[in-house]
Amino acid sequence: MASLLDLESSPRLCIEEVRITGHAQPITLRSYRPASDGTVLPIVLYFHGGGFIRGGLDDADIAAATIARDTPAWVVSVGYSLAPAFPFPAAPEDGYRAAQWAVAHARAQRPIRSASAWRDTTRAVISRPASPRLRAIAEIFACPRKPCSHRCSIRA
Repeated sequence: MASLLDLESSPRLCIEEVRITGHAQPITLRSYRPASDGTVLPIVLYFHGGGFIRGGLDDADIAAATIARDTPAWVVSVGYSLAPAFPFPAAPEDGYRAAQWAVAHARAQRPIRSASAWRDTTRAVISRPASPRLRAIAEIFACPRKPCSHRCSIRA
């Protein structure tokens, strides 16, 4: 179910949650999409802190909403599986699946004028807290498992 969040200034955000298949269990993604005039928005995958053993979407809510509002960008906050119940590699695998979902849904929502125009406008940006462990996750996404036409970059 979608909701709107106004963090003291515009633009307003449409916030939606979706469940996708994770590595070891279904995971929840929370989408923060600013009101758009149809312009192409970059994708930001946001991974909450907590050392892979605690934290969740609610902990990341204000940060993810602020990034979406101020950038503007489509922010997808990832509720990845936590250890010890779901040990490595569950968290990075969940993140990889979240990235695949975001790119697939970005493609479905954008008009494709030509293959070259699509390549020029597709971006996947990964945001991370100051955790060195999450740097490893970001590097996994920066080097896709199979060849792809979209560009991936890391913003620390």
